[in-house]
Amino acid sequence: MKPKSFLFIIAFAFVMLSGVEAYAQSPQLINYQAVARNTGGQLIINQNISVRISILSGSPAGTAEYSETHAVTTNQFGIFTIQIGGGTVVSGSFAAISWSAASHYVKVEADETGGSNYQLLGTSQLISVPYSLYSEKSGKAMNDQDTSATNELQQLSINNYQLSISNGNTVALPTYSTGTGIQITGNTITNTAPNQMQVLSISNDTLYLSNGGFVKLPPATGTTVFKDSEFAVINETSNSSAPITACVATLAGQGAGNVDNGTHDYKISFYKSTSETVTGPASNSVTVVFNGTDGKISLTNIPISSDPSVIGRKIYRRFYPAGQDYKLVTTIADNTTTTFTDNISYSNLGSLAQGETKFLFITDCCANKRMFIKF
Repeated sequence: MKPKSFLFIIAFAFVMLSGVEAYAQSPQLINYQAVARNTGGQLIINQNISVRISILSGSPAGTAEYSETHAVTTNQFGIFTIQIGGGTVVSGSFAAISWSAASHYVKVEADETGGSNYQLLGTSQLISVPYSLYSEKSGKAMNDQDTSATNELQQLSINNYQLSISNGNTVALPTYSTGTGIQITGNTITNTAPNQMQVLSISNDTLYLSNGGFVKLPPATGTTVFKDSEFAVINETSNSSAPITACVATLAGQGAGNVDNGTHDYKISFYKSTSETVTGPASNSVTVVFNGTDGKISLTNIPISSDPSVIGRKIYRRFYPAGQDYKLVTTIADNTTTTFTDNISYSNLGSLAQGETKFLFITDCCANKRMFIKF
């Protein structure tokens, strides 16, 4: 009995499973979907069928570069789906198809009984989409037949101000000259006057630099008056006993207060009967959002000195919107208290913290002491 012939009506175009990225492996599959009908135009539904796919090169009658078979089942609408490149290989290699060498055609054969008595259904040209497979190869470097591992290597060299490559050109580097105390020999730069330190001294009303230069201080006439309070002699060893820990700052939660809206932090110094240390490390910062409801800052863990000659501490505050200076909040006249509540506005803060004041340094003024003139 002559087998009943049937046909497939292609319902969808070929679709690649995914795009191809340079240096990434393509999935090497092509989606193919069709509707199976018999010669009477009736759907072949819910039935096992066999399909053979061949990729032909050059023409509809060209050589098959690749062939595979699929055993599929149609659905209630007669639709079946296969992935070309994913069937049982009959001949060739799907990954080895040279998509760029010639045009390609897909030949479709089928057996509606699910056997191997394949009937030709048709041949159609692959137009565009499958050629994205070729981009996998075009995106990678091809062999340029250059077998030498060294013929493109060049040497970079320098001769005085000339920079050259062995198989190419030379460029002139910009020249430069040395200043006083600097010497250049070849590629080596040397400081010929390593001691650049100078000593500042004062004689009467004149300040001198040891290597030359001087400036006269203005006379105390008219409205220019030098006051004892504008000068300070500071023992250089006093800083060794400064605080090494910071206090802890938090919003006091005690209602309205005078501390300005904005961010603040604190530093502490120790003071003795005749001197004051520099301030210790800064506390954490605290932000007052609205001082009408929460305008006080509580300080805890105020550092205590182990030096018996320390008689008190000074608390300084920095108000960020006003700059970097720390100004005096209050003086604690003992070496035991560790808490304080700040309720002082920025406009009522006192003098700058030690180390925040701007000083002119004068060396060897007194034995074991250095003099600073405060500006």
